[in-house]
This record gives sequence, structure tokens and C-alpha cells, in this order.
Amino acid sequence: MTRYSKIIGTGSALPPDCVSNAELVRRLAERGIETSDEWIVERTGIRQRYLADPNTASSHLATQAARAALEAAGRQAADVDLIIVATSTPDYVFPSTACLVQKALGNAGGAAFDVQAVCSGFVYAMATADAMIRTGMASRALVIGAEVFSRILDWTDRGTCVLFGDGAGAVLLEASDEPGVGWQAVCMRTGATRAFCVRPVMSAAVRSSVRRCSRWTARRYSSSLFRSSTRWDAKCWRQRNYRLSSSTG
Repeated sequence: MTRYSKIIGTGSALPPDCVSNAELVRRLAERGIETSDEWIVERTGIRQRYLADPNTASSHLATQAARAALEAAGRQAADVDLIIVATSTPDYVFPSTACLVQKALGNAGGAAFDVQAVCSGFVYAMATADAMIRTGMASRALVIGAEVFSRILDWTDRGTCVLFGDGAGAVLLEASDEPGVGWQAVCMRTGATRAFCVRPVMSAAVRSSVRRCSRWTARRYSSSLFRSSTRWDAKCWRQRNYRLSSSTG
């Protein structure tokens, strides 16, 4: 018998600080950075974002979203045997954010790990959970995307800081005899072009440039690449039927 995975619950979490473009413009002006609502909307379509306070980490938002997904599905944390968190802003290098979520939920005995692939991270996390359920390695999986990008942004770079916010989303996947999720992470291309946004880390690859880096923040490299990336993502989602509506119905 063919085994599938199906979405049985979803949840989300946002920090309480909703920052409109007008408010962001005011805050940036205090730093001497000039921008406008028109400039932001014309280039990004973004009108507001949510920003976490200093005491809120990715694991906190991820846990809230996970609990909401469990409640929507009518399941308990003990029912979950796999937790995958997609994040580029983990609380720590280790333990993983997924392990922190697992502890916060009171879940024990299941696998828990992070996936770090930035914008495509949640897609890869879903594909991984789907594959593990299909092969019988898991029966019920929490897949969570959580970020607190406000912590790593350069707030003097208006081309980058207007793009990101903080929040989390979660889905609960369950094994099913009927087709549900049909994730194929084939649209995600890597290595073809330089990333439009880079955050350096203290690794062997960048030690030679440590003396030249005054701030370890995310920086944008190419606005044209950002635009082409968003066009590619839109085309990818139009061409691929991920059958989310059927998997939740």
C-alpha cells in the first residue's frame, strides 16, 4: 500500500509589534536613513511587518505556531514523532531550534532537527518531512518556519531592512492512505548566481575578511537579482501544483 502525507493542521505566530511603512520610515529617519512608503511599496509590495522584542527568539515563535497547528488538528504534542524547523535565525548554533521547541512542547522520543536554506527552507523542510513519512520513518511531523530577521539586519541599509520581519508558521503532517502533499523541491535552484542577500559568519570561508567586517549583519548585493528571484518563485508556484487544498480537505 502506498503511503502519503497529509496536512491536518496549520498554525502561525507573530510578535505584537506591527510596524507599518509609515512607522518604519519614522524609525529609520531617526537613524538618518531616508525612505518612504511609496519607495517601499513600489519596489517590494510590502506595507507592514512584525518585529520581535529583545526577549523573543525564533524558538518562542516556533513553539506558538506549533501549538496552534496541534490545536487545529486536534492532536497532542505526544502524538508527534518528528519536528523540523526551517530557520536562518536559530536561538543557538546548538542545540537546534527544533530541540528547543520539542522541549517546550513536552515532546519526547522523536527526531528533531533544523534546516537552514533561507527563503526556500520551509520548502525543503516540507519535502524532508514528506519523504520521511512516505518511507515510514515518521508518522506525524511538525514542520515549522520561524525567523527573527530583525536581529541580523543592518538597519542603515534601506535596501535590505525594509524586506524582512519576524514570525513563524507551522503545519502538522500525518501519514495517510490517500494522496495529500505532493512536494517536489525541484524549483529551488542553488549555486547558479550569487545570493542577493548575505550574512557573513565566523567560519573558515570568511576569516580572511574578518578585519574588514565591522558588523555581522545581512547585506543585499543585487536588487535586480532580488527581483528576478521573486519572479522565479512566482513562476515556480504557478507551474507546480503542490495540491495543498486537497491535502487539507
